[in-house]
Amino acid sequence: MKRKSPVLAGILGLVLGVFGLLYVGFWHAVLATILILVFGGITGGVAVPIIWLALGAWGYHAAKSHNHKIDSHENTQAESMNDRLATAPHGLPVNVQLKLGNRIRPINE
Repeated sequence: MKRKSPVLAGILGLVLGVFGLLYVGFWHAVLATILILVFGGITGGVAVPIIWLALGAWGYHAAKSHNHKIDSHENTQAESMNDRLATAPHGLPVNVQLKLGNRIRPINE
């Protein structure tokens, strides 16, 4: 997954409305469309400009959330890889080279 610019997402949401939310995700645009139709219908269209203005903030926060998920996924993968690299298949640290009797001797000893 690629990172998304929160500022661009906010501007697209503000300027293009529902179509701008397509930048952050299809389901964001679908949900925003439903909200506009429902609340626009209930309020006789009064809520539409208010929701439209909120789409800028929605886009910004959706992009930040998207990036946070990517960052935490990458960090989790990096930690997992570090854990695998830090231990040999037998569970001993990689820097352990020889077992002499009951004593384990590190490489740098």
